[in-house]
Amino acid sequence: MTDNTQFEKDLLEWADDIADKFKDVLIKKNLKASGGLINSIKTRLTPNGLGVEIYLDDSVDKYYDVIDKGRRPNKKAPPISAIKAWATIKGITDPGAPYAIQKSIAKKGIIKRFDYKGAQYSKDWTNIFRQNIGKLLPKLEQDMIVKLDGLFNQIKVQIEKD
Repeated sequence: MTDNTQFEKDLLEWADDIADKFKDVLIKKNLKASGGLINSIKTRLTPNGLGVEIYLDDSVDKYYDVIDKGRRPNKKAPPISAIKAWATIKGITDPGAPYAIQKSIAKKGIIKRFDYKGAQYSKDWTNIFRQNIGKLLPKLEQDMIVKLDGLFNQIKVQIEKD
């Protein structure tokens, strides 16, 4: 969309700022292996242009919840292909390591530094959203005033012509 109104631009600017803060949470929690989760955070206007969405693209459907909420102990092991890909990114070269990691995750759960309960970044995201919603309202209020002034001027011109 190249012809966005100021209202839409303000919505997108705010959403992009929130998305950047969400990404910062993941980086601070050291949850950037491949960058897939961070790069999946997107923003877009709603189809009617009156709202904005901050969402995760489909590429992280399989592991978003596992990273956020953790994988409980004594559950099904994660796919070895995912563990091998992660190990490669982390520079782990021992060919037996992915299998040991897979077995450990199945037995203990995931992400020891979070006490195997997941990173719980969605709670951080909720707090960021709550802290920043107030920053959007004054901008949108000003946009509405400008729009209304324009409408009133159009009505005034039309009345004066008649």
